[in-house]
Amino acid sequence: MTQFARRSFLKQISAAGLSSLVVREPSWLLADEDQRWKGLSKLDGSLLLDEGHREQMATDFGANFHRVPLAVLKPRSTEDLVKIVRFGNAQGLKIAMRGQGHSQYGQTLVEGGIVVDSRTLNGVKLGAGVVDAQGGASWEEVTRQTLAQGLTPPAMGDTMTLSVGGILSAGGISNSSHLFGAVVDTVEEVDVVTGAGDLLKCSAQRNRELFELALAGMGQCGLIESARLRLVTAPKWVVRRDLMYDDLGKFLGDARHLASEAKVEHLGALVLADQTRGWTFKITIGKFCESPEEADLRAVVADLRFKSSEDQMPVPFGLYLHREVARDTAGYAARKRTPSRLLFIWMHVPGSVGEEFVARILATPPETAGVARFSLYLLPIRKFARPLFMLPRHEEFALAILLFRGVPIGDGDRAYSETVTTVRGLVEKMYAVGGKAYPPYAPFFSRADWEAHYGPNWQRLIAAKNKFDPMGILTPGTGMFVAQQVAGCPALGF
Repeated sequence: MTQFARRSFLKQISAAGLSSLVVREPSWLLADEDQRWKGLSKLDGSLLLDEGHREQMATDFGANFHRVPLAVLKPRSTEDLVKIVRFGNAQGLKIAMRGQGHSQYGQTLVEGGIVVDSRTLNGVKLGAGVVDAQGGASWEEVTRQTLAQGLTPPAMGDTMTLSVGGILSAGGISNSSHLFGAVVDTVEEVDVVTGAGDLLKCSAQRNRELFELALAGMGQCGLIESARLRLVTAPKWVVRRDLMYDDLGKFLGDARHLASEAKVEHLGALVLADQTRGWTFKITIGKFCESPEEADLRAVVADLRFKSSEDQMPVPFGLYLHREVARDTAGYAARKRTPSRLLFIWMHVPGSVGEEFVARILATPPETAGVARFSLYLLPIRKFARPLFMLPRHEEFALAILLFRGVPIGDGDRAYSETVTTVRGLVEKMYAVGGKAYPPYAPFFSRADWEAHYGPNWQRLIAAKNKFDPMGILTPGTGMFVAQQVAGCPALGF
């Protein structure tokens, strides 16, 4: 009866033209079911309880899960974040922070809990050689201000709409990671709201344990309220060249050589399907420069074994940062026409087995069926210092392998289930060669998967979880400490 009354009330206010129930003071709320909110202190932002806003936060970019929160917080201050976490502790409500909703496997979703929509915490402030950015700020907002001063973060992803907090919770890989490591390796300081509701400033010198476990920590010990990132001088131009290969060994060998020599600032690699020639391979190299005329790539490519090459048009650095806008726009349009669930998988395998691992994928049709993007990165292990950014650290290099595919929802559960099984099979093959997943694209990980992923760091993470999130309320959607079920595919057994 209580649930029916609440639904009836929400329908009535919707019919009256009120699109949401915006709560700033708990005294506005109904009795009985909403009695719990009376313990919440006054907020600067808004707490949204209506069905429309809760449904907006019930799924993410991957569309593999559907979890409806009890409420959505749009904070307007750091104090709002502290208050909601303390309230969650008092009421036993789980909490997840969500930026742009770009998670793939429900990491930012929380059934019956509170989703913090961090986009309203988007302040950006420049300092001397650094930038302070709140967790909900997009990288586009950050670079708009830094470029105005001729500066840039040294490493960023290729999707500028992502939030700062989202990337830093995951780790962050870029086309410059062979030089600068992960995006989290460029962070000097973070302000973190722990699961106990404490706001702590963290760095290598202060609250170091939380500093190391918040960065690339998938929101398990604290929510990143803001971060200080170091800046470097921004180039004016970027000059790129595509190198084409028809031999996997030469392709990967040259990619490793380029990552080792560190003579280019941009390094990317793709596996491409050719209807007449089978698989082909492309390396894109790029030089950052003050003018296109000064970027001479001849010495860089002199000893490489590519079959052909083609220069791209030189572009200003600001435009280069948005290099994947066309790709992303096309992808969004395609999903609008044909709704689909996305099944990303991102693996880091030891460099010594990289060629064999990729060759086996290419020789197994189910593993490449429907793949719209097959990207590779050569990662020098020594460049990645954050302890929770997991790589096969017993080798000099890791090969990052990203496979992106979508399953149209209209294809039914069988097609989806078969694809999930294929993707999970790749996870097992990755484990078998000593590989590690990249957590944002770790498909349907169970607690056992996470324990295997973190290895010796797992006990350290458990101890930190008990210390900084003693009630276990933060970010349950990862499945690290709370069992999850796969929407539409319950037969997986975890």
